[in-house]
Amino acid sequence: MLALAVERTAGVHAYLVNAEHTAIARQAIGPRTRLCPEIKAVLDNRPDRARPISREHLSFYLALPNYTKDLLRLGFMDLIGRLAEVVAWWKAWWHGVRSTTLPIG
Repeated sequence: MLALAVERTAGVHAYLVNAEHTAIARQAIGPRTRLCPEIKAVLDNRPDRARPISREHLSFYLALPNYTKDLLRLGFMDLIGRLAEVVAWWKAWWHGVRSTTLPIG
């Protein structure tokens, strides 16, 4: 699909992906094609609050075969557990931070 996007469009909008996928996509499409990933995050410094929020939101996507297949391909073997952990970014230092840059290339 990435090759098709490069051939026929001005860019790629990757949905429900992680930073690793974004780096792989950038490598695949090259520097000139626009890459607009949608990376989910729960910004909370308490895991006991962040995990249930991410699990509830992700449950919709985990019922859809296309998302399940893509997530398994990305290495999320324990889909609801590991994916919820990745999405639930809880960092005490997050409060007060205005922006951040992910090192994804």
